[in-house]
Amino acid sequence: MAQSRLVREDALIAASVGPLEDTLAAIMDQMLSSYERTRQLTLPEQEATNQLIDAMNIGWAAGIGFGVSEFVAQKQDTALGIRALTGYLREHGASRARLVGRTTIRQITDQIVRGQRQGLTPVQIAKDLLNRVPAMALTRAKIIAATEIHSAIQFGAYQAAL
Repeated sequence: MAQSRLVREDALIAASVGPLEDTLAAIMDQMLSSYERTRQLTLPEQEATNQLIDAMNIGWAAGIGFGVSEFVAQKQDTALGIRALTGYLREHGASRARLVGRTTIRQITDQIVRGQRQGLTPVQIAKDLLNRVPAMALTRAKIIAATEIHSAIQFGAYQAAL
């Protein structure tokens, strides 16, 4: 039973990684493009937050539905799942997406500072970062998907248990 639950949770995580990876890569590309033009790293905060919410919502919805189904005798209670998802998004959605955006900008800023300390030019730093974006986006997407889906499952289970 526990093994089956973990396999299903892993499948939800795997399904969520792609959209998150694409979104993070696009945000990082926007940030690096801006850095190349202005030599300043900025995060398009509201736009990035909205993009992340859209991407993360896939995993949140699946996770909450899974958590709810665990406590509702294996039947799908759509109304409860929708209420739980709405509650989760209201309580956590935007703040968690903003946190992901801030963490992403901090990681890229750290890479820029390392490049500056190594004496690289802004163009060299940007090229280096462009080469790293796919791997950075995939790694971040896997971590975010795992933590967010697990949180959503727990939230859904808690809401169903109430």
